[in-house]
Amino acid sequence: MRPDLTSIDAHAAIELVMELIAIPGGPGDETAVAARIKAELLKNGFAARNIRHDKANRHTRCPSPTGNMIACLPGRGKLRNAARRLLSTHMDTVPLCIGSVPVRKSRNRIVPAGNTALGGDNRSGCASILTAIRALQSSGCDHPPLTLLFTVQEEVGLSGAQHLDASLLRSPQLAINVDGGNPADLVIGAIGGRQWQADIHGIAAHAGCHPEDGASAANVFAIAHATLVADGWHGKVEQGRNRGTANIGSLGGGDATNVVMDRLQVTGECRSHSKSFLDRMMRTYENAFTKAAKRTKNASDRCAGVEFQVTNAYPPFTMSKRHPSVNAVVDALAVTRRHPNFRVIDGGLDANCLTAIHGIPSVTIGAGDHSPHTVNEYLDVPEYLDACSVLLQFATGPKG
Repeated sequence: MRPDLTSIDAHAAIELVMELIAIPGGPGDETAVAARIKAELLKNGFAARNIRHDKANRHTRCPSPTGNMIACLPGRGKLRNAARRLLSTHMDTVPLCIGSVPVRKSRNRIVPAGNTALGGDNRSGCASILTAIRALQSSGCDHPPLTLLFTVQEEVGLSGAQHLDASLLRSPQLAINVDGGNPADLVIGAIGGRQWQADIHGIAAHAGCHPEDGASAANVFAIAHATLVADGWHGKVEQGRNRGTANIGSLGGGDATNVVMDRLQVTGECRSHSKSFLDRMMRTYENAFTKAAKRTKNASDRCAGVEFQVTNAYPPFTMSKRHPSVNAVVDALAVTRRHPNFRVIDGGLDANCLTAIHGIPSVTIGAGDHSPHTVNEYLDVPEYLDACSVLLQFATGPKG
């Protein structure tokens, strides 16, 4: 027998999400929230030996003592040998959430008390999964084997999911990821991205006495950037039928106004729904910087140099509406009487990595969080509770 909406304890679910929101934990600082999640799992039928952290933190962008947390639960009853199901979300929040104090503004909204973001992105995902597990265990109903995944460092380029040790997941066949607002918005595709870094090496010289002896790293950037803009490779990128976006994110270098700049670090990103076009964009950017460096010479005909590298990458993906994971989520959504809205989005998700890197096609639903990464962020309580119910129904397995 499958549990219904009444299986969710709304009061306890709201208390839990507010508790998790109040725990600090930006990228690389997920230890405290991971400990709270683990404690909740231990209270709800998970054996300590089946709760593990992988070593993704040894490879992620931010120094961290905490890797992704993976928790496995054996199936129960008639469904104990059914296909394993994965429920995933990320633990980290953006730095703007530090100091967040959640308050209930009305029956339907939770907001930050101060001038911070809320942190519903993505503590609402964590709380909704834990609430579903609470209800699943208290119901005593049959369910398939389950794997829960709580990733780290999603907010810095999906870093935890990229470096996930997928062998610890025990080969799930159906997967749902939680991240966003309306639980009826089923994300079945997302854009891919490449983050890159160009380390430009100029030649230092006294800028007042002998500037001709120098080769300015700033000139290299200026030439490269002007070329990319003029040729339509910056901002909104449209090249034939190919579409994407590109941005320069940061510049840093130089020591003094009287020294020809001998070093400049440039970071940026490119995005597209086409992997082949992403490859082309990366080649275009690298070539632009390389050619600009060769054109930048001093009086002795010595050229500047550049080292170009991709520092982070997540591939695009698109799933069929007929995929078994999609069918399973649509089936679970029916409990809320919401109609599915299939979406392909221009932002990256852990589902990019789960689907396109690790081979676990994952549908993403929201858990009520809106206006993330801003001081206007809020949690829509009815949507959050509906997400809890969808996850509970997904965790119980197929109808029948």
